[in-house]
Parts: sequence; structure tokens; C-alpha cells
Amino acid sequence: MKIHSATKNLSLAQSVKDDLRAELRDSLISVIFYGSRAKGNAKNDSDLDLFLLMN
Repeated sequence: MKIHSATKNLSLAQSVKDDLRAELRDSLISVIFYGSRAKGNAKNDSDLDLFLLMN
């Protein structure tokens, strides 16, 4: 069981956020990164938990 680093996961979340911001523009108010990847204890099959706040 491999555990992914929080830094690597934060970089992935930032990349996804940037892509979302480019597509959704002013409709996207905030992106919240949470779950096992945010805590740094994700496994290979863990998903990326993002909460999108939109207008």
C-alpha cells in the first residue's frame, strides 16, 4: 500500500483548480480540497475530493 505525499496531492489539486477556473471563470467562487489526499494518507486508488462553491 503506497501512501501519496500531501505536497504531490496539493499540486494535483492546484492544477485541477486552475483548469476549473479557466473553464468556469467568474462562476467559480472557491475550491476546497479535503479528504485522504488532503491529509496526506491517500492510497493508490483514493479519489481527489474537491468541493466547488459556485455562483
